[in-house]
Amino acid sequence: PDFVSRLNEFRTDICAQLREPMLFEGQPVTCALLAELGPLVAKAMNEQGVLSPASLFEQVEAARAQRILDAFGAAMRRVAEELEAAEEATTEAAFEARAATERGAVSAQFELSALSATKRAELHTQLQRRTDEAWASIRRSNELKSAKAALLQEKGALLQEKDALLQERKASSLRHQQALEAREKEYEEKARRVVDL
Repeated sequence: PDFVSRLNEFRTDICAQLREPMLFEGQPVTCALLAELGPLVAKAMNEQGVLSPASLFEQVEAARAQRILDAFGAAMRRVAEELEAAEEATTEAAFEARAATERGAVSAQFELSALSATKRAELHTQLQRRTDEAWASIRRSNELKSAKAALLQEKGALLQEKDALLQERKASSLRHQQALEAREKEYEEKARRVVDL
């Protein structure tokens, strides 16, 4: 009976505690957070024998931030490779739209909103740096595409000029040949008249 009453009391306390989310450093403790904290707690207990909740949470945030940076960096490399491989140059607005889409997808996947405001601001700066690096790469590619297009256009113009010069030379050569033939006929005609005299 005493055991049953203590068990009922324990159950009542648990139910009361579960009504409100438990907060850790101002963040609700979710399954994802517990899963991330477990290995850190075990490591801290094995190495130091002392737990520092604040440093554990900072480590969880740092790990989440790094996963976001890694995933976003990989996404930006894919976008940059795709846009660099495209035939036409990419506008900055089109790139920014793609970057915003990728940032939103990565942020949702890795729970960016669960990070502290300070960490989100720091991460925003790093994400912007990765975005700027990707745009710089694409801009260089755009410059190469523009230079290539200009060279191809110049090559086309030079080929047209060459064809025109060849046509002119052929025409000039043909006129010269016709003039020579006309003169030859004229000389033959004069020679025949002289012989006939």
